[in-house]
Amino acid sequence: MSDSFSLEKHVLPKTLIFAGGVGGARFHKGFYDLFYGANRVKQSLGPDSVSHERNNLSGITCKKSSPYTGFHDCTQSGSKPCFPSFSPDFPLHAVINTGDDFAWMGLKVCPDLDTNLYTLAELNNEERGWGLKNDTWSGLSMLKRWPENPCWFNLGDADLAFSLERTLLLREGLNLAQICCRLAEGLGLKPEIWPMCLEEVTTYVDTYQGSLPFQEYFVKQKAKPLPTGFTYKGLDKAKPLPHLLELIQQAQLILIAPSNPFVSILPILGLAGIKPALQKSPSLKIAISPLEGGRAFKGPLVEMLKAAQLPVSASGVAHLYRDWLDIFVMSSVDAPLGSSVEKMGIKPIFTDVTLSSPQDRSRLTTFVLDIAQKFS
Repeated sequence: MSDSFSLEKHVLPKTLIFAGGVGGARFHKGFYDLFYGANRVKQSLGPDSVSHERNNLSGITCKKSSPYTGFHDCTQSGSKPCFPSFSPDFPLHAVINTGDDFAWMGLKVCPDLDTNLYTLAELNNEERGWGLKNDTWSGLSMLKRWPENPCWFNLGDADLAFSLERTLLLREGLNLAQICCRLAEGLGLKPEIWPMCLEEVTTYVDTYQGSLPFQEYFVKQKAKPLPTGFTYKGLDKAKPLPHLLELIQQAQLILIAPSNPFVSILPILGLAGIKPALQKSPSLKIAISPLEGGRAFKGPLVEMLKAAQLPVSASGVAHLYRDWLDIFVMSSVDAPLGSSVEKMGIKPIFTDVTLSSPQDRSRLTTFVLDIAQKFS
């Protein structure tokens, strides 16, 4: 791997990313910038601050979806409307967890999808890890005048507008994949962010205080109740996003972002046919550890590993992917765990897996592509 990956020397592999929220979005951002070029919409929110400049959308055409909606669908050449396919213009796609989605004040809120969109557009609030930078809170402040409103969940004014747009498009008859195309285009992004499915799936965290939808557990209860397990309501009836199974077979590189496996990755893997497709796929399959030294970079992963009676370490996460994973990229701090991961039939590789800065993301992206070059 001394001959480091570069665009001048190599063709970008057909790459599929499975990801959740903050950690997944930061990982995704590194690949997006390398594959498609850094997004041009870099300004923070504010009066007249959003650029209308668009990235080149070659490979995507827009047409009227039907005479009664009045909206446009983005359609990839040679494929059905608004579903992913690989092409020279689209070598990278990311499939995002929707088990966190929920209804708030009548609006459809998709936290992980939005976090990925905001992060790629460089509009995300890096300090908080969620929402939009320089957002304002007038709407939420007004809603707090009525105590029955669910103001434990914070949506800023611009964030609220995003959910308003999504909800409007749903009511007009568009599906979530079509809406992701529309929202990405509105932010000047390549439409390569996709929901894991089109059906409703809700992740519940089972606790000693009862079973809680993830947002209530994580935001309202601040992840204080001890988890005992997980329930994925609706997952048994949901189908993978159309074309996703084909994408898994066509991909040369499949990446599992350093997201919480229980609430971000397992809902995707639990969709009918996904695990068998991963097992059969000829692609190189690499996951990135979301822990370092037994501590999660973000969120309640440690308590969740305990609830699953797994080691509170990177090896505990590797155990969840052991039936199909080829390589597990782990923090150099966790090198002593390498032998336990090897016993699962997974090759451990060690590096700095932090994603705190753009430089970190670029470095890890290059590192992973170097691995793919060496082991493919």
